[in-house]
Amino acid sequence: MSAYLHNFGSFISIHSSDFIFIIVVVVVFFLYGIFFSRGRMISLLISLYPAALILLKFPNANRFSQVFLFIIIFAALNFILNRVIAQHSYEKVKWIESLLLALSGGLLVAVLFYTILPLGNLYRLSRPFVSFFGSPWVVFTGLSLPFIALLYKHKD
Repeated sequence: MSAYLHNFGSFISIHSSDFIFIIVVVVVFFLYGIFFSRGRMISLLISLYPAALILLKFPNANRFSQVFLFIIIFAALNFILNRVIAQHSYEKVKWIESLLLALSGGLLVAVLFYTILPLGNLYRLSRPFVSFFGSPWVVFTGLSLPFIALLYKHKD
């Protein structure tokens, strides 16, 4: 058992920057879900999809410009969707629902940044993460799981 924990600990320490990125994204999504309403959490997750698809129309831009453009498009779409979706939704999210949405949102962001928006010159991924996110099944699951999570406990 201790050898297994040692191997797992050394794996995490070698690839810690990838784990830290994913954990920070999940924590940010979780806190956003706890402090804001359900409608704002939904608009946050939904606005990631069109921002990534619009970004695919600019393949010749350098990586820094793509990340900057993604953030601008995401922020604008999130602002618009907050006005539409979250206008009448002041219902607070329970912590388990926020955790479910945060985990699926973290997976979505990881799939978007590791596959659709390759960070290339800005960041070099570790080999296990490249092989993990290179699987079509992981990409499909990462893109579809947030919609499934949005269906979870839609109404009380």
